[in-house]
Amino acid sequence: FHTHGRSLLSGSGDASAMHHALMTPLQRLTLLVGQRAPVGIHRQMRVRSTHSVHPETGLPFLLNASNETTNETMISPCEIGFYHGLPDFTNSSNSSSYNDTFGGNGTDACAHSWNGTFANSSNATCTLRACLPCQPCPPGEYRVGCEMYSEGVCTSCAIGSIKNFTGEWNATCILCPLGSTSLSSAALANFTNTSGLLNYSTCYFAWTCQQYRTAGHERTGIYHLSLRTVASYSALHPVPFQEDALTPQSAFPSAPAYCDMEADGGGWMLMLCYRRIYRFTQEEDYNGRELPLDPKSCYSHLYLSSFSPPVKRLMTEVRLYCDTSHHDRVIHFKTAHQGVIGMAKRGITSFNNPSWWNNDSSVLLQGHTAFLPHATDETFETSPYEDAGLSDGFFMFPFYSMPLYHWAIKANGRWECDNKNIYRSSTNHQVWVRH
Repeated sequence: FHTHGRSLLSGSGDASAMHHALMTPLQRLTLLVGQRAPVGIHRQMRVRSTHSVHPETGLPFLLNASNETTNETMISPCEIGFYHGLPDFTNSSNSSSYNDTFGGNGTDACAHSWNGTFANSSNATCTLRACLPCQPCPPGEYRVGCEMYSEGVCTSCAIGSIKNFTGEWNATCILCPLGSTSLSSAALANFTNTSGLLNYSTCYFAWTCQQYRTAGHERTGIYHLSLRTVASYSALHPVPFQEDALTPQSAFPSAPAYCDMEADGGGWMLMLCYRRIYRFTQEEDYNGRELPLDPKSCYSHLYLSSFSPPVKRLMTEVRLYCDTSHHDRVIHFKTAHQGVIGMAKRGITSFNNPSWWNNDSSVLLQGHTAFLPHATDETFETSPYEDAGLSDGFFMFPFYSMPLYHWAIKANGRWECDNKNIYRSSTNHQVWVRH
């Protein structure tokens, strides 16, 4: 195609620029073929010599940093489950560089997945390594990152999941059934008679929040506690596998519970929680039929005698918390006193007296700013409410200091947390247990 007697493809300078502006898109594309591409752009359309396509792979060569054609071709992807090995320069006959046969200056390093050959020869080149298979991982681990240049790594299953077989390279972990969990390596050290056991290869029944915490769980939230009956709840009991010996059985009874995995080392189960918002909370009768599952929005309790035998037998600590809109003080302490533990198990305040609360067995915890429990000088063990059958566990003034400081959950219409005669306030009372 010509204009004014000159070829648009042979112009130079300003004339060439003008001619280029008059070209059609097809003509511009024709002009670009064979021109040098910017650094980092593969010149797959360029035909510069008979060696611009690798004779074995049939793929275009790459460019080096000097924008010169190299002896490396574009790498063909491996199939899923395979990867290109990294260069191996341990052999003295191999080199980490190649000779630029297209007029470049000196040598350049081989790229990923290439071996250097003929170390001290003018015809040194890079040879593409074969696609290698990603290997399977042992029980308790799965492979992450099998891709173009890497076989990835074997990574432990997440806490609460297992893989008890080797399998293929892409074998994954499966979740433990509700009411059970796997154990981390650190957790195995907390138990006896674990010789030969592998971490993340077996699910074990968990009856308490503390067992989940000991197993390695650190997230506060809802967990399912096993209700399965066994001879000993303090020992490890593995979940049986199905006939394939790969999948755990799952038809076991369990119940949800809210577990605090952070406060005072974690492992606490919420057994009582009443969140009262003045003028908004519908103040019904006490709900003693279910465990509360949210410490910020709750109105229920379940004494341990009504929950499950292992919870009732294993619990050794009780933690009490309350706050109120009436003032800024907070009650937050734990106790291992057998009287208070019995109250949590049965909901009965028989023989309750100030010595259960006002001595060193009541350990103050983070955030505590109140006068109670150490200021306790009275309990409602003998009172008109007791005679009327209204003194129920942690509700009816279980501990207080006359005349100013009380703990009360809707006791005669009073909601109190380190104060007295309070009817018009928002409160949050919580009781937690741990073994």
